[in-house]
Amino acid sequence: MSRVITIVRTLSLRTLLFALVGAMGTMLTVTLALNATSAWRAGALATQASQSNTTADLLLSAAAHWAVERGITNGVLSAEPPLKAEVRSQIDEHRKMADAAFTEAAARLEDDKSPAVQSLLRKANGLLRDIDQLRLRVDAEVSKPPSERDAELRTAWFPAMTRLIEVSQRLRLAAEINSDSMETRLQALQRLKHAAWVMAEYAGRERGMLNGAIQAGAPLRGEQLIALGVARGNVEYAWEIVQAITTEPGAAPALVTATKTVRDVMFGRFQQDREAVYKAGLADEPYPLSAQDWFDQSTEAIGSILRLGEAATESTRQFASEMQARSRLNLAIGLMVLAAAVLLMGIAVWFASARIARPLQEMTIVMGRLAHGETTISVPAQDRNDEIGEMAQAVEVFRKNAIRIGELYAEKIADQRRDAEIRKLNHELTGRAAELAAANKELESFAYSVSHDLRAPLRHLLGYSELLLKHASKCLDEEGQRYVQTILESAKRMGNLIDDLLAFSRIGRTETRTTAVDLQQLVADVASEIEAQGKGQDISWKIGPLPVCYGDRALLRVALVNLLSNAVKFSGTRRPAKIEVGSVDGRGDKSEIFVRDNGVGFDMKYVDKLFGVFQRLHRADEFEGTGIGLATVQRIVHRHGGAVRAEGTVDQGATFYFSLPKAKRQFVER
Repeated sequence: MSRVITIVRTLSLRTLLFALVGAMGTMLTVTLALNATSAWRAGALATQASQSNTTADLLLSAAAHWAVERGITNGVLSAEPPLKAEVRSQIDEHRKMADAAFTEAAARLEDDKSPAVQSLLRKANGLLRDIDQLRLRVDAEVSKPPSERDAELRTAWFPAMTRLIEVSQRLRLAAEINSDSMETRLQALQRLKHAAWVMAEYAGRERGMLNGAIQAGAPLRGEQLIALGVARGNVEYAWEIVQAITTEPGAAPALVTATKTVRDVMFGRFQQDREAVYKAGLADEPYPLSAQDWFDQSTEAIGSILRLGEAATESTRQFASEMQARSRLNLAIGLMVLAAAVLLMGIAVWFASARIARPLQEMTIVMGRLAHGETTISVPAQDRNDEIGEMAQAVEVFRKNAIRIGELYAEKIADQRRDAEIRKLNHELTGRAAELAAANKELESFAYSVSHDLRAPLRHLLGYSELLLKHASKCLDEEGQRYVQTILESAKRMGNLIDDLLAFSRIGRTETRTTAVDLQQLVADVASEIEAQGKGQDISWKIGPLPVCYGDRALLRVALVNLLSNAVKFSGTRRPAKIEVGSVDGRGDKSEIFVRDNGVGFDMKYVDKLFGVFQRLHRADEFEGTGIGLATVQRIVHRHGGAVRAEGTVDQGATFYFSLPKAKRQFVER
């Protein structure tokens, strides 16, 4: 039996080894395919780079010629007629060359399926059509005296051409090959070309703006200085990038030479004239150069930058050719690697028998022990950096997970104990809440009883005070009569206070009778009653559409009487008193009603005191009342499951909001 098991184990390992050899052969084949694919992709990348470079050169050329056309035309629009034939020829030549270069680049990009490229291409074509319309207007305007020319045309010309140039260069960047698939050198060359364009573009903008200022003899001020500062900043920033790229080891000699030329021309001879022009413009002095001299010298400086871009283009072409040659070499090396791999495969078979069979047997034993619950064992071969090592690490993870499962089970038991404690605490809290509710009910009953018992002695006090004032007033001097009158008025106020307190207590004791209530009708009834008791007060009522709500009609009437009475009372000094009742969009199954007045209002920092019992924000000699009305409103609204809030401003009125359940039945109690 043991011999059979040994044979089976041997066959299993051989099968595994054969599978391993097959896998190695497959891996070698895949490696060869990957190398061949890499070499082919490198060649394709080189071809794509060459094509992209040509398209980019066309777009750069178009931008350069458009920039020259922009500058010359901008100066012509400020110059006196007639237009010189030489200048007319220059404008036409640059137009023709720019449009031709863009047309050829657009044709090359028609087959590019990138959404970004196609979107920018459509945008650039649209801008070019707009520019053609502007060109027709420019050609018609330059023959007129400056005073008769369309001022908006000059304002529109420079930004329109600038937008076309910017979109064309965004199109160039979008059409360039993906930088993730390029070597560092090719990326640097593309950055160099873009930096050269940035320098040329912003130098062209500076040329156009200063040419217009020199032509008009105007000083440099305000927004013009800001725009010139932006242009100079971009030129100098791009120049830093150019120097960083061309000073790296291995930079092409042609690029180094072209960079030196830019340094000598743009930042040497031309820089002195440039600073002199800025100095004169800032000091409002005569410019040291004529508009034509400035244009010619700046064009020469920009030309040195464009030649730097051309040198970068040539370096890109050379590098693409080097990439193609290197891809062919890589393909040949891949074939040689395959031949060597066949030789190494035999060695690998022998090596795998010792590196795979024995570790697999040990791993099988470990996994069997883990299956029986042994988590204290040590997993071998975890330090190996191959598949066996990964398998050992996976088994180690399995062992740690088994330990973690045991810990989680213990935590689960602990959680269950905590849940039981929480349920116990919740039960105790429920009992405490019931006790608190009973205490509140008892306190409310006590307040009711006390208020009720106070009414009898208070009636005696009030009655005897009236009798004393009626029958003994002649025996009292004026001061004594005032004392009795004060006792009488205070007793009446105390009676009102006890009545309000009893009513407040009844609200919590009375069983509610809920039904659908038409608030529109109820508010109208309450308003009519209050106005009838208003003693001729000038009141302007505005009652908007109100919903049908679900609640106790009697309690809602009490709440509305308190709210509307308060609005009338605190608007008593207004002529007229304006009181508005309406509704706003509620949330869910609630409707929100508001009562707004133009009365004395209140300070919002005291809003929390409004709905407290006996809380008043005004003195009793200013406005009568007991301070229970709004507390009653809050209790009624809360009993209906709603909420109440207030907003106000001193001397500008107040607004009270309360929410009620929306009615769900057809029957409405009126």
